[in-house]
Amino acid sequence: MNEPVANDARIITPGAERMRISRQRRREGMRCFTIEMRETEIDRLVALGLLSADGRSDQNAVVQAIYRFLDQSLIGARLNPGIGARMPLADNSRAGTAR
Repeated sequence: MNEPVANDARIITPGAERMRISRQRRREGMRCFTIEMRETEIDRLVALGLLSADGRSDQNAVVQAIYRFLDQSLIGARLNPGIGARMPLADNSRAGTAR
């Protein structure tokens, strides 16, 4: 006799899980980027108090510091709409190096 299987467990491959997460991010309006940072840029995060000196070699700590920097920068730009006109243009010397 063939009885229905009560537990239809499916194996989810790592690739399928990454795609699921990617689609979820897109639905939430999020985008994922890979960036390269100079040591001097990481030093600046430390100088701004966004990253502890001990955290400069911890990738997760650096990512969190970048999030804090962006949050502060974007909130400041929203509160002071004219600030963008006074900010220097982005350094495009790394253009084309994104992965």
